[in-house]
Amino acid sequence: MRKKWSDSEKARIALMAIREENTISEIAQETGAHPNMISKWK
Repeated sequence: MRKKWSDSEKARIALMAIREENTISEIAQETGAHPNMISKWK
């Protein structure tokens, strides 16, 4: 079953990627979101 991401979760994860404190793959490991999804949200 696929996880449904709320808009606020997407925004929080996208902001993490925009800030570039961690790489997208590190953020993906922390949050459980796929790196391609994070790039798309960004």
